Amino acid sequence: MVSLKDKIKYFFSASVYSILSSAVFVVLLFAVTLPSINSTARNGKNESIKVAIHNAYSMVKYLYDESQAGKISEQEAKTYAKNLLQSLRYDGKNYFFVSDKNLNVVAHGADPYKVGNNMAKYQDGKGTYLYKEFLKIGLEKGEGPLTYYRARKKESDIIEKTSYIKYFAPWGWVIGTGVYLDDVKVATFEARKSTLIGLMICVAIALGLSLWNAHSMYANFISPIKNVIRNLKAEYVELERIANNINSSSRQILDVSSKQTDSVDNVAAAITEIKSMVDSTRDNADRSSGLAKHTANTSNESKEKILRLVHSFDIIKKDNEEVIQVIRDNSIQLNDISNTINDIQEKTEVISDIVFQTKLLSFNASVEAARAGEHGKGFSVVAEEIGGLAKVSGESAIEIATIIEESTRRVKELTDMTTKTVENLVQVTEKDLLEGQKLMADCRDALEELVGQSMESSSMCNEILGALSEQENGIADVNTSINTLNESQWQLKSSQETSAREVEDLVKKSEQIKTAVEKLEKIAA
Repeated sequence: MVSLKDKIKYFFSASVYSILSSAVFVVLLFAVTLPSINSTARNGKNESIKVAIHNAYSMVKYLYDESQAGKISEQEAKTYAKNLLQSLRYDGKNYFFVSDKNLNVVAHGADPYKVGNNMAKYQDGKGTYLYKEFLKIGLEKGEGPLTYYRARKKESDIIEKTSYIKYFAPWGWVIGTGVYLDDVKVATFEARKSTLIGLMICVAIALGLSLWNAHSMYANFISPIKNVIRNLKAEYVELERIANNINSSSRQILDVSSKQTDSVDNVAAAITEIKSMVDSTRDNADRSSGLAKHTANTSNESKEKILRLVHSFDIIKKDNEEVIQVIRDNSIQLNDISNTINDIQEKTEVISDIVFQTKLLSFNASVEAARAGEHGKGFSVVAEEIGGLAKVSGESAIEIATIIEESTRRVKELTDMTTKTVENLVQVTEKDLLEGQKLMADCRDALEELVGQSMESSSMCNEILGALSEQENGIADVNTSINTLNESQWQLKSSQETSAREVEDLVKKSEQIKTAVEKLEKIAA
């Protein structure tokens, strides 16, 4: 049976050991936690600039892919990338810089006048050739951090600074950004100061409670210690419950933060795609506007040609009417010729009658000459000659009559055919001319409508271009907000991961407190 005196001695010994353990715990916590704070802050800085470089790299790669797809030229892609990195900012003031394999500055967000300068001999505050080291990291590792020392301003002291580099091989570009680490030291010092003060307060409170408990135990040991054990048990049970709830909530927040980070990345990619679509739409609108203007000009020219063609149709119609009239006049003249030939045929018949009468007279003269005997021989010769001439004249008259008859037939056929052909030609020509004039009028109306539509289309294209300019400004603002939100999400995720680890440590410590309380219960019993 342990005596009360032994229990009191045991209590005081336990109190001394508890105070010493608290002191050791404070020292160990101070030694372990504070370097972790400094390391966490530095890692947070490095992670933030790494994420920024990856985002900038993604934008450059997107422009490179656009040039490879033939949507823009490689020179345009480089110009867009240079201007983008020249103007891009994150966390308000941090910027990007780009150099090539020859250590020439391609873009510099803080000092544009450095663009084009060769930085082979550029050194930091401790003699490190920065741009050579940047190129070395890019060629050997592809990407990585570099710590060096620079002054914020020319007249100030050098400060530790860290940069992150990523090499874009297709163009031979070294893309980088950096941040100063003096604020990390300030934050670490403040954390050390706050932690030390808090720990000292905790130690003082623990020491005061131990002394008060010792004094109370000295007066009444058993009852108070059981009350303390009950209170501690209730507290550690509540602490365990709270720790588990915090752990669960922290994990949920971490999951939500991860999903939000993924969502922000998806939104950023969507914004980039939208910007590409807007640029493509702007190009199409420019081409459509130019095409509409060209169509309007071409339509006006076509309209003028149609008007000239209508005028030509009128001239053709007039000339055709004159030709038809000439053909009709020729038909009338052919009829006159036919009538003249008929008159000649009638005269030829008269000649045939005269020839017949001459033959008859010649025969009668021959008969009378034969009656006269010797006296009528001379007259007989004359009568024979007259008969021969009459025969020849008769044959000629027959031939003439035949020719005249054939000519009359041909002239009549030609006249009939010409008249019929002219009438058919007049009908067809008038029909074709009317259809041609109608078609020309329809073409003129269609071209006038096309001119109006082309002008309206050009006006609408100009309105679309104005709206696209406003959309581009809005997308630029959204892109800036997305980048800021992306940085915040990464910082929140890092903080949540740290909090989750600390909550797990809190759960473990509650288990340790539970074990200690169980031991106290055994001792108090």
